[in-house]
Amino acid sequence: APELEPLPLPEVPAAPQEAIDRIIAAGGKVMNLYADSNLLEVTFLLAPQPPTDDTLKLLVDVAPQVVMLNLKKAQATDDAWSVLGELRNLMVLNVQDSSFSDAAAKNLAGLERLESLNLYGTQVTDAALEALHGLKRLRKLYLWKTQVTYDAVVTLEKETPGLEWNLGWDHPEVARQRLVTQQVEFTELLKRAEAEANRLKADLKVAEEAHIAAGKRLKGVEDKLSKLTAEQAAVSPATGEKSE
Repeated sequence: APELEPLPLPEVPAAPQEAIDRIIAAGGKVMNLYADSNLLEVTFLLAPQPPTDDTLKLLVDVAPQVVMLNLKKAQATDDAWSVLGELRNLMVLNVQDSSFSDAAAKNLAGLERLESLNLYGTQVTDAALEALHGLKRLRKLYLWKTQVTYDAVVTLEKETPGLEWNLGWDHPEVARQRLVTQQVEFTELLKRAEAEANRLKADLKVAEEAHIAAGKRLKGVEDKLSKLTAEQAAVSPATGEKSE
């Protein structure tokens, strides 16, 4: 896949400390992307309660700064998920095992910086992928235990060069494709093995024939040598004549 030119990180003002404090009070963790950066990573992974509508509303005041967001297990309405559309600099989003739906996915359509999206364990279908067709920088898409079909994600892959997706090793079509690939590989391997076996059989036959021929030649040499030795023994050592 063609490599995309990396986008420079956005320059944004610092998020209001009051907004950050409200996220922390709701059980979230807020970290700078790197030292002295105004860009933020926000996660509710260790929050005592799953994020709700009220939790998601807290993201509005830090929308320009959030580039990485973990909302695993969030239980929010479709209306509350609309806040994602305001996170224009978002690069990584994890909504694993959450209430994220096809309707919520529509809010991702304008996130041109989005590179990684984890939809594991959500109830999204092929309709959710419609919002992703224009996201040319999307590189990682996790769809295990969703209702997305194999054909739909393959179509998205064709339109998004470099996209790596995962429907799960046990997805029926993924399993079938894996077995078909293995069938082709093992068929080719069997052909090569049979060709090698036939070659070895031919070599063995040549070796056996050479062994037999060498044995006959050796027998002929030994017979001649024995005859010569017998003839020499019959000649007298002193006179060079044959003994009586």
